[in-house]
Parts: sequence; structure tokens; C-alpha cells
Amino acid sequence: MLRKLTIRNYALIEKAEISFDKGLSVITGETGAGKSILLGALGLIQGQRTDAAILFNKEDKCVVEALFDISQYGLEKIFEEEDIDFENQSVIRREITPNGKSRAFINDTPVTVGVLKTIAERLIDIHSQHQNLLLGDDSYQLGIIDTVAGNGEAKNIYRTHFLHYRQLQQKLNEMIAENEKLRQDQDYFTFQHNQLKEAKLQADELPELEEELQRQLHAEEIKSGVALAVNSLSAEELSVARNIADAINGISKIASFLPAEFNSLERLEATRIDLADLASSLDRF
Repeated sequence: MLRKLTIRNYALIEKAEISFDKGLSVITGETGAGKSILLGALGLIQGQRTDAAILFNKEDKCVVEALFDISQYGLEKIFEEEDIDFENQSVIRREITPNGKSRAFINDTPVTVGVLKTIAERLIDIHSQHQNLLLGDDSYQLGIIDTVAGNGEAKNIYRTHFLHYRQLQQKLNEMIAENEKLRQDQDYFTFQHNQLKEAKLQADELPELEEELQRQLHAEEIKSGVALAVNSLSAEELSVARNIADAINGISKIASFLPAEFNSLERLEATRIDLADLASSLDRF
């Protein structure tokens, strides 16, 4: 039951405080007196959307606070689930700041607009003109039937089992998703294992592979350098081989005049053979 409504800085109201006694309370007035503004303020308590346009003073925040006697509403479980202190005389407060931001509190505990709506709809029931159209709504008709038939306990039991079913269904879906992920991981690991198996890796072969990698990375430089060396050693003109051949030819003409221990010709010939072998090896490489 609504016991008191306090409104500050809302629409045309700078500040107002209305107390309600037990029984029927009637608010009357001419058109434009502000009766609908009170319903608008209650709409904020119900979690309706709003913005800074409703501020009376654009530089101050709007505060709507409602005191309810909820001792007979059976809301203890909802308060416990939302971690809100339950009090028989509970206060719901909604604040709108000048920048349009909204905050909601129940017994000074900050709550989301969703929680505010869940609790407020159990406390406030606004009936307006043309609301008789609800009689054509299927869910509204079922609600009336359940109320008349006294199905409250059966609905609560069903709701409990249904929620448990949804939780199990969610858990099953999570397990299916996890199983699919594990299957994909297994395929990936199997692929990696097969690649490693086909690579036929050997122990301590990393240095050799790194050395081979360097050769591949510098293949063009190696090719140019070796080609230059081969040409320098064995080219027909202006090469080391040609110069040594000329030296051998010159020494051979005078070999008979040289001392026996002076074996220049043999040494030049050995050098020629070594250089020819080296040039051949470099050429093959």
C-alpha cells in the first residue's frame, strides 16, 4: 500500500509531499491542475523511461520517493534474491540528473531499472481509460482464470520446475558447446601431431636446420660469391690458374739450370692441382 509520495523538481512541481491513509483516497481538480503529473511521478517509480526534459529546474536533479507498506505482499523472497534489505515500510526512490542519467534505489540500495520494475509492478496497478481492451488479451484472460481458479500454488510449483528445466537445458547447451570445442581442438592437435610425425624430426638437428636456413636465405649472395671465386681461379684469362700455368711454363724452361734442392716446379704443379680441385669443388657447390 502506498503511504506517502514525495516529489521534487518534477515537471511543474517544485516540491510536493502527499500522504495516504488506509482506504480510498481521491485526488480531484480541474483540467490542468496536475493530476496526471502525479501519475507520471508514479510512472518513474514503476521504472518508466524518462529524460532531463521532465526537470522543473534544469540545473537540479529530480527525486521521486514513495513509501510503501509491503508487509502483506509476500515480497521477502524477491528482496532476498536481489540482495535488498527487506523492511515492512520500504522506500523506493528514483533520481533523474540534469544530464538525463537515471538512478534507482530500494531502501537505499542501488538497483537496476529491471529490478525496480519487477518489484514496483507488485505494488502499483494503474488503470486508465480504454484499459478494458485488456479483456481481449490472451495472457490477461489466463491471469483472471488462474486467479478465480486459485491456481497460485500450482503455478508456483510449475514455475519452479520450469526454471529448473531451463537451467538444465542451459547447462546441456554449454556441455554440447564445450564438447564441440574439444572435438575441434582434437582435430587441430591431431593435425599438428601428423605434421610433426611426417617431419621426422631428429634429436640435435636444430643447429643443422638453422645453418641450412641461413644458406637458403643467402642463396643469391652465396651463388654470386662462389661464381666470382671460380672465375678468379679457373677462368681462361687473368685467372690464378692461368698465372700458375705461365709460372710453370717459365720454370720448366730453366729447370735444368736450377739447384736440385730448388723444387719450384713441383711446388707450382702441386699448387695448380690443389687450385684446380678447389675450383672444381666450388663449381659443383
